[in-house]
Amino acid sequence: MNICIVAHSYLPDLGGSEEVIKRLSREFRKKSHKVIILVFTTRKELPAFELVDGVPVYRLAVPFLILFHDGLHGVSEVSRLCSRLPFLLRSFKRLMDENHIEAVNVQFCGVNAFCTWLFSFFYPCRYILTLQGFSMQVFPYLKGIKRRLYQALFRRILLRASCITSCSQALLNDALAHIPSATPKTKIIPNGVEAGEFENKGKPLVDPPYILCLGRMHAPFKGFDLALMAFKDILDQGYDIRFVIAGEGEALKEYEELAQLLRISNRVIFYGRTERAHAINLFQHCQFFVMPSRIEPFGIVNLEAMAAGKAVIAARTGGIPEIVEDGTDGLLFTPCDVNSLCAAIKTLLDDKDLRQRLGRNGSEKVKSDTFNWEKAAEKYLDAYRLARLWR
Repeated sequence: MNICIVAHSYLPDLGGSEEVIKRLSREFRKKSHKVIILVFTTRKELPAFELVDGVPVYRLAVPFLILFHDGLHGVSEVSRLCSRLPFLLRSFKRLMDENHIEAVNVQFCGVNAFCTWLFSFFYPCRYILTLQGFSMQVFPYLKGIKRRLYQALFRRILLRASCITSCSQALLNDALAHIPSATPKTKIIPNGVEAGEFENKGKPLVDPPYILCLGRMHAPFKGFDLALMAFKDILDQGYDIRFVIAGEGEALKEYEELAQLLRISNRVIFYGRTERAHAINLFQHCQFFVMPSRIEPFGIVNLEAMAAGKAVIAARTGGIPEIVEDGTDGLLFTPCDVNSLCAAIKTLLDDKDLRQRLGRNGSEKVKSDTFNWEKAAEKYLDAYRLARLWR
């Protein structure tokens, strides 16, 4: 099968969706399927074509759309998009034809999904939509006409998809609340983790002991501000521990300033951009992992912490409870509640036996078929084949 994965972003950008696409591409190629990756991007400095791990990656530049800005700025963005539409459509059609694409999988419902949906009216393209990111979960953060526009577009993109897959039941439920009629063409496909990558420990990049947070610096969704406030309470209570916050994004400076305001800068290490090998090392040598997200569709980093044999503290939100079982392989805290997060951190700092038991249980969990990339790839291929039945 010839497969095109349409991405919202891809390497060199780092994140959960990029990891999913990389792993799926690798598994598809193992099964002798042809894969190309198409990225609709605003980053003009990246090449229009390159091979990444042997996979062709094509990038089409689009304006920073759609109505992310208000007033004249928003009108200007839409105008630029309209002027580029003929070129984008021709480029899309050429890629599909030259690579004899049989299945189009839109990973994440963002600009990539909007463009694919729009092009499907001009080019006979059946697309499979995979819900991976925040998508509809950001609606409460939008106001007025922008919120109504996003909701309307989201419903139409879902309706036109041949098949809808989701990394978690919680995320799918959020989507189906907007369009229940899409239920018959939906499928849950959890993301996976390569447990073997975490087996061999190297020299620690950061001297232990430390607690680890890792993720994109997207405010307010990832909740690193909540973690910093909880860390402040922990340090005030006399615990001798450091905190490593790894990742990059537009909110990094904001979090650094918050750490200074809380007067904990000397105990917090902002690691910045974290390549794969460095992330694995940070997981391997931490005391335990904390994921303080306000909203979280899945949380692949929780699986990575488990693969490293570490206990997880995470918010009881979104798809996280489908991964982390409270008291078995991690501790769940009340979302947005600093006191609840602080209590969970204290529990693991005070009880070495508990955090080791949770870590062992998590390590066993990720070795099962539930979170296996090979099994996930098989489920995606089934979805690609079945998609033809929905149209």
